Amino acid sequence: MAEEFPYAEVVGLDLVPPVDITDMPLNCRFEIDDANLPMPHYTNCFNVVHCRSLEVGIKDFERLIYEIALMLRIGGIALISGGEMQLYGEDQKVLPNVPVGTPGFSWTNFYLQALLKAHEHRGSTSGEAKVSWNKWLANNPNFERTESFDILIPIGPWQKGPDGRLECVGELMRLNVLHLFQSGRSAIIQDGNSEEIVDYWIRSAIREQEDMTLKASVRWRFTCAKRKDVQWIPPDD
Repeated sequence: MAEEFPYAEVVGLDLVPPVDITDMPLNCRFEIDDANLPMPHYTNCFNVVHCRSLEVGIKDFERLIYEIALMLRIGGIALISGGEMQLYGEDQKVLPNVPVGTPGFSWTNFYLQALLKAHEHRGSTSGEAKVSWNKWLANNPNFERTESFDILIPIGPWQKGPDGRLECVGELMRLNVLHLFQSGRSAIIQDGNSEEIVDYWIRSAIREQEDMTLKASVRWRFTCAKRKDVQWIPPDD
């Protein structure tokens, strides 16, 4: 984002510091903070607030939308995007969660469902947030002109497009899923599963992705809204 808009000041926010900041643009900086907590120090600071795949770590996403409104200047834009932890088949229908070894079973789908359950057991509302944040934005008194659309992004280059871009996006999605297998390991183990079992699930899911036998997609939702020209209205507690 900082490279795309060199005239803007970009602030990245996360619970942990970035791994590599050697090539970070001069107009970008990172701050360590918890988006589950109130952030009055960012009041009226930004023209754009962009949240991508944030919902997994958020315990009350509807309340976070009020915090986003507080951060934005009048007329500012909220951009929220994220992918479901539920796969869709080649027919664009939800892949069923069937027992291991039965027709239609997918190790990738199995692992994503285990990760979703682990996060929900820790208080995450990610499952609800992905299908509701567009409604929460539309109903929030601080926002107007909410727009939202969904798109199925293939995992791997199995779906062909006219110019090769779809295959490229599919491969990037596959790499993201492979990264998610490892990054979600600790959460699934902490959810009561043994390291040996979880490592077996990861190996099986990685093998499925490397063999590219699974033709599936992830549904991503992209939503934007404009900050109203009104004094910030807090949530009703």
